[in-house]
Amino acid sequence: MSDPIPPQLANFCEGYWRLEKQVQIALRAHMGDAERLAQQSNRVATFLDAAEQHQDLFLAEELTTLRQNARDMQAALGRAQHRSADPLTEPPIVVISKQPNGKGTGRHRLAIDPTFLGNALKVRGPTGIAKSLQCSARTVRRRALREGLVQPGAPMRRHELQDDGSISVVWQSTGPAISAISNDPEALDFHVADILRTFPRFGREMISGALAARGFRVPRDRIEASACGSTGPQVSAKKWATFFYELEYEEGLCPDNIAHLWLLHHLFIPALNRDALDWADAWNSHKLAIDGERRQTPHEMFMFGLLEDGPRGIGQLATPLPVAESEVGDVRQLGIDWEAQANPGILNHLAENSALDWDVQNPFAAESTPENLSEVVVEPPNCPFTPNEVNHLDAELVQIVDVTSRDMTVRKAVWREALRLCNDLYN
Repeated sequence: MSDPIPPQLANFCEGYWRLEKQVQIALRAHMGDAERLAQQSNRVATFLDAAEQHQDLFLAEELTTLRQNARDMQAALGRAQHRSADPLTEPPIVVISKQPNGKGTGRHRLAIDPTFLGNALKVRGPTGIAKSLQCSARTVRRRALREGLVQPGAPMRRHELQDDGSISVVWQSTGPAISAISNDPEALDFHVADILRTFPRFGREMISGALAARGFRVPRDRIEASACGSTGPQVSAKKWATFFYELEYEEGLCPDNIAHLWLLHHLFIPALNRDALDWADAWNSHKLAIDGERRQTPHEMFMFGLLEDGPRGIGQLATPLPVAESEVGDVRQLGIDWEAQANPGILNHLAENSALDWDVQNPFAAESTPENLSEVVVEPPNCPFTPNEVNHLDAELVQIVDVTSRDMTVRKAVWREALRLCNDLYN
């Protein structure tokens, strides 16, 4: 039986594998970010210094390998400072800073941006936040209490005197609070049925995300029980496509009628947009299984990815970069694939299958713009009514049918009544 690994050596082994993973991430995500890469290189140097101070823990060949690996890490980090596949265009996001403690002496205290901390606590606990901020979980908890973002929790362990005189130990969970709806089967079934009515193909994780987007944190077993027992109306997974086909076959929708298309847009595009936004909220709030990492939601990954890896592309989305005229060159050559132009195989294929349109009056004329261009005409469905008539249509429709219902049968009635009112307006 082999001798057990000394605790100090085990700590070095664990620290090394963690350091190696951090270097790999830095090489992938921080390429070109000299400041962050230099910080990571300093961590490698600090780790190696600590190992040098405890040489007696390592075998000679192990220490030699460790030194060589540390040099390789620092060399790779140094090279990565001078090249980047995705350079940072915005300064790093700073949410934690050192501030004087107000006493004039002693250590500076760490100040965390309260807006960031409030949003971060919605998706992670203090321990997870502390890892990204490189501070202690206790610091995160204290700042959250000071800002009033959380309330002081009950003691994890307390002793209670029982009726028979004995003393029992009671443990208190310190995890995120479970929503009260978890213990209200009727209310939970209502929300789960409503989610499945809108998104019938949702599984447990997406239902959990949809509930989280509505502000509910429900255990998995409760979601499974509610989803299995849901008795809501059965809806096709392609509910909108099926709905439009049914309007055409059963309710008089004519897809070639511009006025019908306008009415269809007017009635149901807001509902389609709402479904799309609800799906996005559910997706961003559901947890993904990631190899080698803890389960995280896309919202959490985006928030802490910006913090840990730097904001990339955000500025371009907000303010598109102007293109200098000198970068455009000859506008007539934009979009031309010069490699394809020099490929004989492609040219032969084009000559056989896409003959050029020469001037029929003069076959010796130079190539010019074809007489007939390929064209797809998409006419926007213009409104056939005046603004006052549209307001009258909406007001009458609200009194007849529930236009806010997400039930597809009710929406079919919305179309039927709206079509009748439009006919009345013309008659």
